[in-house]
Amino acid sequence: MDELTQQKLYEKWLKEDRWLLRSQALPLLAGFDPEGREQLLPDELWDKMAAAVTNADLAVEDAGAAPEQWAASPRAVYRWAASSGIAVPGPFQTLMEFILQTVRAEMPSRARGGAETDFHTDNEKILGAALSVLGAYPGQCLGRDGNIDIRKVIILMHEHAGDLFGTDGLDYSYERVHDLLKSRLKRLARSEE
Repeated sequence: MDELTQQKLYEKWLKEDRWLLRSQALPLLAGFDPEGREQLLPDELWDKMAAAVTNADLAVEDAGAAPEQWAASPRAVYRWAASSGIAVPGPFQTLMEFILQTVRAEMPSRARGGAETDFHTDNEKILGAALSVLGAYPGQCLGRDGNIDIRKVIILMHEHAGDLFGTDGLDYSYERVHDLLKSRLKRLARSEE
């Protein structure tokens, strides 16, 4: 597909509020028209996308639904791809960067079902609290090997939740906090290599 055809394709699809990950986002990330003839799409890209949903790195509307029903905003798909080092077609990147820089994201409220915004806001709170704990109690956050011990960080976050979150304890499951911190630390370690 030539660049002009791809640009028109992305102009059309970036008007949509959400993309089904398997049948729309995956072909678009691979540079194909989801409504075109069947394309052989890379399984490894779908595996990465599914793992990102499972690890809470890519917010979908209903993570409990069947994978064929997972849907996310084009912004979320693009940001996930960019943060994961997945190359996207040039016209997609150009248009999405333009949109991100010039069009202000609508900030849906919880009452209107703003799952993506709420998800990212919660992640920011968790990561901010973890950084606060790491800064305030660096020695208590390390394991015997001298590396950050996520379990110890979470315990300290829970102990100091009043200061960090204004509550008596974490409002998030241990598993969610652990998985989020683990994925961010892995990403940080990869970027330092």
